[in-house]
Formats: sequence, C-alpha cells, structure tokens
Amino acid sequence: MKRIATHDSVTGESGHWLTWILTPFARTQTKNLWEQYYAGCRLFDIRVKKFLGEWRGAHGWWFTREPIEKILATLASLPDVKLTLTYEGRAENAEEFCRYARELKAMFPEFHYGPVCSKYSKGSKGIKVQYETLIPEDKEWLTLPTEQAFLPLDGKHWQTYLPIPRLWKLFYFRKVEFTCDVFKFVDFL
Repeated sequence: MKRIATHDSVTGESGHWLTWILTPFARTQTKNLWEQYYAGCRLFDIRVKKFLGEWRGAHGWWFTREPIEKILATLASLPDVKLTLTYEGRAENAEEFCRYARELKAMFPEFHYGPVCSKYSKGSKGIKVQYETLIPEDKEWLTLPTEQAFLPLDGKHWQTYLPIPRLWKLFYFRKVEFTCDVFKFVDFL
C-alpha cells in the first residue's frame, strides 16, 4: 500500500464564515478528511486552535466551521487512521491544548496518534517556526519514516511573500511519487 499523508489536512473542510477571506492563503487541501481517506491518505496532519470558545481546525487565522471533535467523528469508523495533532497557538497556552489533546485521545481511541506538538514554541521568531513536542507519540505509532513533499513557508523562496499555496501548486507542479516505505506529506492530494 502506498503511504500518503496530507499537510494541514483540515483545510479541506468548510471554513468559518468569519475567516472566509483568508481561505486562499490557508487552504492546502481541496478534499475534506473523508475524501482524503478514500483518495488513499492514512496519515493526517491536524492543526487545532481555540476560536470563539471552541477547539477548531486551524491554519494561521483561518478556522473550520465545525469543532474538531465533529470533524474527527467523520473518520472514527474508518480503519487504520493515523493523526498528528498540532497546536497552532502560542506556547504560553499550550497546557490547555495538552489537556484537550488527551480528551481527544480518550474520545477517539481507534486512531493511532503521533506526537502532539506546539507549532510556535518559545524559540519561534517571525516566519521561522519551531515545533515543540508536548506529548510523545503512541507506542504503536509509525515504523516508517515521514517526508515533506510540499513547499514550505520558510522565508527562503519567493512564495513566502505571496502565501497562496494553490498558486504554488500551479507554478511548481511537482508530481509526487508515493511509495510503500515512507509516508509523504502533500498539499492538494
């Protein structure tokens, strides 16, 4: 079986109407989680942040319409789902997210969980993001390595200054070869 992973997986879900204007800058997937699963994805990169008092899928200042528990419930009946949970907020508020991540793991024990991380650790500066592991991965996580197969917002390339991932995909159309020996994280599966 080919190993497919999606980057910022929840951006294929419906966005909250208050953040619709940010969609071109935030969206890295056109399929929702269920459609990604049926396209072959088994490893989902789930980014979460609190918005209007609820934990929602997030990418920067963009948020999903539905709370994250409702979104994950769509995958709960499917076999062999692997998740990484990442807090999109600041490190000072990461403890509340850790409690929430533990609640999610209890609500959805059927998933295989990778590390629970904070995207903006205390070492993050501007566009340079530093991830910090808050909760280690489960024992039965992955035996295979992962690989980034998408263009990063890294400050080194022109797309950093025009952050619209869909345009990057059109300009840099790189066909990703999925294999059986590594999970490859992709945009726009």
